[in-house]
Amino acid sequence: MEDGSQCPDEIEPESTMTYSTLCDLEDMNWVVLTAGAAEIYSRAATCGEWKDSGAQVTIEEVAGEFLVSDSLPR
Repeated sequence: MEDGSQCPDEIEPESTMTYSTLCDLEDMNWVVLTAGAAEIYSRAATCGEWKDSGAQVTIEEVAGEFLVSDSLPR
């Protein structure tokens, strides 16, 4: 498990990365993912919401476009 301050510059296709941060359940935690200079995902939720949902973010490439989904409740 990695801590959030040590995110790699790149994540390889078909890989799974797990991260954690130390924060109170009510603290806001932002996750921003980019592909080169393009932002493909940005989401904020409390640390409790990330924890309760399992915080899984899935990225797929379809027809040259990134489709990103997460397990956070809407």
